[in-house]
Amino acid sequence: NLPSRMLIFLFAVVAAATACTTDLECSLNGVCTGGKCVCDTPWKSPNCTILDILPTVFPGAAYGYSPNVTSWGGNIIKDAQGTYNLYAAEIPGGLRAWGYKSEVIHATSKTMAGPYTKQSVVLTPEAHNPQAITIGNKLCIFHIGGSTGSQIDCATDPKGPFKPVHTKGFGGCNNPSPFQHPNGTVYLACTWKMEKSQDLMNWESVGDIHIHDPQHRHWEDPFLWIDHRGNWHILAHVYVTEAYPANSISGHLFSQNGLDWYVASEEPYGNVVTFTNGHTKNFATLERPKLSWNADGKPEFLTNGASPVWPCNNACTCGHVHNCCVNCKTAGGEDWDFTLIRPLKMG
Repeated sequence: NLPSRMLIFLFAVVAAATACTTDLECSLNGVCTGGKCVCDTPWKSPNCTILDILPTVFPGAAYGYSPNVTSWGGNIIKDAQGTYNLYAAEIPGGLRAWGYKSEVIHATSKTMAGPYTKQSVVLTPEAHNPQAITIGNKLCIFHIGGSTGSQIDCATDPKGPFKPVHTKGFGGCNNPSPFQHPNGTVYLACTWKMEKSQDLMNWESVGDIHIHDPQHRHWEDPFLWIDHRGNWHILAHVYVTEAYPANSISGHLFSQNGLDWYVASEEPYGNVVTFTNGHTKNFATLERPKLSWNADGKPEFLTNGASPVWPCNNACTCGHVHNCCVNCKTAGGEDWDFTLIRPLKMG
């Protein structure tokens, strides 16, 4: 069992390629061999801190660009028939209405790369920031919304219908991110605490996750997974409420045991998206990070809720601070948000 409190330590990663003595210095995204980090796919850099993201076909949209609807992230599940199923947040009227108009749509594609075609609304408002996961013979969507602030809905068919799971001890998990441990236990990262369950109905608290970030950034939107060596990871959206050019985007937490967590010194990715036509584009913010896995259990695509506004302007405000990039996503006249998808290098 995990302890009631989980301390997260800043892990000082040495930049030199020959500096490693343990796998921790490889961000647990690789192994330290002969004093050098040998990174797992799809990580790179001397200390395996950077996601190796490939160019994406312009505009990089999995959903929400054409037709133009506001969408804010989701993840992909491949079904038994070989169809790729995207469960994403869609917000009629714009992202400013996410707290009361957000719904979860089901969209499909013949390839994981998409683009995805909407099939139906599977969860009506309020349902936001969905993460789908296959548990046994069920497909379950964890999301915020519902009477307790967060909810689980499951179905036996990717098309639904999805029905709520009557839970005990689950409510109040902000931005839930589930992962099933090899022993069958479902662990759930929230902002910022951990819960666990054996049956999806009865949940118990594991403890708070305390992040001590000397850069004083804000952390949210956890995405949890356990790798093939049994190491624990969380990918997150990280941001600041300062004026442009200040603009943090992402963060990575890692642990050998789910107890003692470390903060990688580099952001896994920034706000620049590269396209296959050779062009690049800056985004005001890339949030709701989620990885989608291939048949070999490796992350193959990264999705984000994306705000393509650039440069950040006076309409983007954080309180009295103007030109605050993180809030361009809800700025009047600037809400062109969609779900971005990018391929990861596979070898």
